[in-house]
Amino acid sequence: MDVTYESQTIISKPYALYPDLTLETREEQCARMKDVVDKTTASSSEGDTILLFSHGAPVTHLFEELTGKSWKDHGRSEYCCYSIYKSTPDGGWEAIAVNESKYLQEELRGDNYVAEETK
Repeated sequence: MDVTYESQTIISKPYALYPDLTLETREEQCARMKDVVDKTTASSSEGDTILLFSHGAPVTHLFEELTGKSWKDHGRSEYCCYSIYKSTPDGGWEAIAVNESKYLQEELRGDNYVAEETK
């Protein structure tokens, strides 16, 4: 883990713990995710793989930006998930795993952290 990492993108409006009118709009978030894709893939080569961790709407927008497909093609986004993309010969990106959150149920079973199965 690189503890000196500094984010390459910013959220122009601060988040609040309660609903108000300062939340990022869909268009603003799409633009921010496009910036993430542009910066992440700028030096990529054919066969490179990227791993992205995010949640909800950003996962959707990253999927749309990288694959050119509709968010409906990957389904409902979960909170705190990862996606893996592999670059293709035509300069695009293939989704290997999108919106994966099974690790939350599988990995949080030790010590005092137990994920309960939902019924």
